[in-house]
Amino acid sequence: MGKGSQAKVYFVLYLAIVVELLIIIVERDEAEEHLNRQNNETMKIVESILSQLYSGSGSEGINTKPQDEITLPAESDMAAVKEIFGNELKTWRQYQIDVGVTDVTLAIKRKEGESSKEYDERVANMLSLANVEDLEYEIFFSPAQNIDSIPAFQPDDYIRSNNIDFMTFTAGQVFNGPNGEPWTFVGAYRLSFDKDASYSKIDNNSLSTTLDFAPVYKQLMRTGIGTAPRGMEDSVFFYSDQKTRESAQTSRNATKRSFVVNFEPPDRNKPGIYKLRFASRTNRILGVSVLSEGQRASSDENTKVNIGTVQLTVKDLKKVASELKRRHQELDKVPSLDELVNTRGPEFVNKMEQFNVAIADAKQKAETSNDAADLIGKIRLYEYVAKLVTPGQSVNFDQNRSNFDINVRVQTAKPSTAQPYVSVLTDNRCFTNAKHVFEIEAGPYKTGGGNRISGRIVNEGGATMANITFEPIDQGLTPNAKYRLIGTVDRELPEGKYKMRLEHQISSKTVDIEDSLQVYTAGLLDDKGATSYLGNALSYGRNIIRSFIPKSGNDIPASQFKTIVTFDGGSRKEINGYNITQGDGVTLNAEYNNCEINVVWIQQATNKSFTLFTSNNEIKLSKPGIYGDGLMGERYSGSANKFTVTASGIEIVPPKSGSKTPVALSKPQAGNAKTEIQGYTVSSQSIEEDGEPGSNKYRVTFELVKAPNSKADKTIQGSVEIPISVDARHPSNGKTSSVSETISVGISYTPSTGTKTTPTRSGTTAKPTTPKAPAKAPAKAPVKK
Repeated sequence: MGKGSQAKVYFVLYLAIVVELLIIIVERDEAEEHLNRQNNETMKIVESILSQLYSGSGSEGINTKPQDEITLPAESDMAAVKEIFGNELKTWRQYQIDVGVTDVTLAIKRKEGESSKEYDERVANMLSLANVEDLEYEIFFSPAQNIDSIPAFQPDDYIRSNNIDFMTFTAGQVFNGPNGEPWTFVGAYRLSFDKDASYSKIDNNSLSTTLDFAPVYKQLMRTGIGTAPRGMEDSVFFYSDQKTRESAQTSRNATKRSFVVNFEPPDRNKPGIYKLRFASRTNRILGVSVLSEGQRASSDENTKVNIGTVQLTVKDLKKVASELKRRHQELDKVPSLDELVNTRGPEFVNKMEQFNVAIADAKQKAETSNDAADLIGKIRLYEYVAKLVTPGQSVNFDQNRSNFDINVRVQTAKPSTAQPYVSVLTDNRCFTNAKHVFEIEAGPYKTGGGNRISGRIVNEGGATMANITFEPIDQGLTPNAKYRLIGTVDRELPEGKYKMRLEHQISSKTVDIEDSLQVYTAGLLDDKGATSYLGNALSYGRNIIRSFIPKSGNDIPASQFKTIVTFDGGSRKEINGYNITQGDGVTLNAEYNNCEINVVWIQQATNKSFTLFTSNNEIKLSKPGIYGDGLMGERYSGSANKFTVTASGIEIVPPKSGSKTPVALSKPQAGNAKTEIQGYTVSSQSIEEDGEPGSNKYRVTFELVKAPNSKADKTIQGSVEIPISVDARHPSNGKTSSVSETISVGISYTPSTGTKTTPTRSGTTAKPTTPKAPAKAPAKAPVKK
């Protein structure tokens, strides 16, 4: 074979190899594109499923009547009551407690290709989802007489964070409320779900509805004094399958489990308020579980997590968390999932605290972003994913917990003899800028001034701080009947706790009672924060969204407050409570110049308003936004001694105007640029429009000059910092604002070849490209202020 023939053969073989390599490269690119598309689809699916976690605590979890009243006649009068009415007065109550669970009806059918083992495991999972894990019933007592002024009780977050277990309390033990109000523990009962016993009763071949997953509860645990009605000691607290079925809308729709409580006051001679508190734990969300007491399980990649009846794997959730961390720099300082999952022992508590603090910081930083709502949603999503895959954390989801209480007022029979009687009817709380006014009930009324009612306010040391005067409310009072009076304290009081001592005298008979009075400073919990917010946040086009919580916190109902917003002393909007929300629609429009906000308390007895906070601020034009951090030089020309660089991708966004007419921007100015590239200085810089006129997109051009006798590297790398400033003017009222930000342009230029290289995110350098095909500018990010 001649040399020419051999060359042709080699050339054909060379072409075949090149074609094969091209096929491999194309197939690889297509596979990568398919994988990215698959990852994006997985992200969307998981985000959609997890979105139901945003629904809050699910207060619908327990539902029953909120308050009740029982009147207890004296034992000696019971026979007379039966003789008059034909039967005894009912001194006990029955309550039905409905606890929300997951309806698994549509998930019962065996899936195609599902093995018996897999189906049995899923049935066991559905059994947990369809039932209440445990339900605790606790009874507390307060000697308070008025259902409308019940002492505050500690919230569920306090009880949970302090690991308070009421099953360890003893009868008579005092449990103080948030302001020191004493509640006396009476007793507690607990029903705990017995999953093994419940599973043994299930027939997998006949399952058709959630109701078929009937629960079995372990023997009732009880501590303290019993409160069962006489003769019903075995029926004080139990699960009722009959009432569960009655509550179901249809035989194929069961979203609740019903429990029954029978309650009778344990002491017939003790009037006051009984609080019947119910705390449930369900399994609407099943994350990675703990293996045993004191031991934490590892999160296997194939471990399944239940959100309702939808199942995901730990692998899927970790993929979502990884993608969220990659996309959002706000999550950079938040511990990774592996740090949480792999931490053991006491260090885990510290790690979870660090995680919660980092999540809170990330949300706070995200509030200033243009897409704050979406970004905070992504941060919250990362938080939920982390707690789903961290062993033992899913029990703390609000959707798995709920609590509710019934307040039962118990009254005892009053003696038939004419004894003086007096009782406070209203809540005794006020502020330092208001004279306290309250309502009492007294009796029996005697004509001719036979009732002498007096009162005084004393401090904790017993010293008299003020006196109280009383005036009847009703006209034409009925002799020997009860009547109402208004009590007025004769002076404003400093902040603190006081006692109201009231005395009612009829002839030689006298009754004395004592009630508490709480006086709060007239102001907000965060006066400085509210003032700072209104001084900085009032700009055109924004909605005011803010909580103005008074010094009383949650002690006084929000219904007793109003937030009044006034624009330029004219247009006025009143909002019930002390929270301005998005739904209130308080928008700062262009026609307004000033905004005044007043938070007032409405005194219930007089309907008078008392100002707790006031702020009057000018509405400002917010600053324009300059976006362009992280740019790279796109076009280069010149030698190592002097070359010109152009970078595009700068966008200047005007502030909102509060009207349809946009804000006008001045032509942006580029200040003196600086560089840290060894041996180089910037000799000139400019900024020009880039694209369609009015698009607010710009490019910068600057020249780098090498100092004499300085040595230049083969590839010149570094960055140039260019300050850019721009002014804005409101279209109707002429208000102005200015901003000056410094952007950074990355430099990577090889003058000998006229090429540039673009560093990757990790710091490595990509392959050079020619100036004819410049690298694509990286995505824009807001300049950090």
